[in-house]
Amino acid sequence: MMRILPNYKVHGENGRPVLFFGGMMQPHSLLGPFVEMMVAQGFQIIRIGYRGHHNPEESDFCLEDIAADAIAVLDHLEVEKIDVIGEALGGTIALAMAQNYPDRINSICVSGVISKRDAEITKMFLKWGKTLQQQGIEQLITHIIPDVFSKKWALDNPNKVAQVAKQMEEERTKEGLLALFMSTQKFRFSKDKVKAISTPALIIAGLLDTIVPPSHAFNLHKLLPNSQLVKFECGHAVSCECPQQTLETYEQFVGALHKK
Repeated sequence: MMRILPNYKVHGENGRPVLFFGGMMQPHSLLGPFVEMMVAQGFQIIRIGYRGHHNPEESDFCLEDIAADAIAVLDHLEVEKIDVIGEALGGTIALAMAQNYPDRINSICVSGVISKRDAEITKMFLKWGKTLQQQGIEQLITHIIPDVFSKKWALDNPNKVAQVAKQMEEERTKEGLLALFMSTQKFRFSKDKVKAISTPALIIAGLLDTIVPPSHAFNLHKLLPNSQLVKFECGHAVSCECPQQTLETYEQFVGALHKK
């Protein structure tokens, strides 16, 4: 049976291809300063729409299915191997790709990944799911936005915060987003599987992240045998708050890999 390709966008005519996975609430069409800067530096950015975003009627899927969707897009684009960047949920999907398709991945760069059992995060996700179910997407975003960014950055950039909040409402339905929420609950983080990943990895810890505290990045670094850890003074939305720093750090990371 032929797999139906998800919605996807390619930013940049040519250059080194990078698959960029955003967070759960981030539409695949959202460009943002980091992606714009990546393209300007000669990278080609590929983004895919998550199940639940592009097909709200589909409800029975898991994060591994989204990873398989990404592979299908790479096959369609005739990209044999690729570097992957993933933020938050996207970081978890990047790990799933490194686990299940190691021969297709050159490297991964992740931030905001839940890497251990955390009662507070579980409680927060259950609250978000209840808000979405009972009050809808707009109210969910109202609840989430204060935690996405560090307080100082949000105060200094109110227009950017408002723009992100507006974009979060695009390209999705309540039913589809609920299905995506459920897919995250099906995923089980396996220490043994993570320890078996040999793909070079860059882990970015947002020291001011209140959604996924930096201790999760520190823990992931201990588990991933071929990983580097860097620390940014930012919140959960790493590439949004620190696009230049993220780009420079990433270029150093992949540049060093090319020299080996």
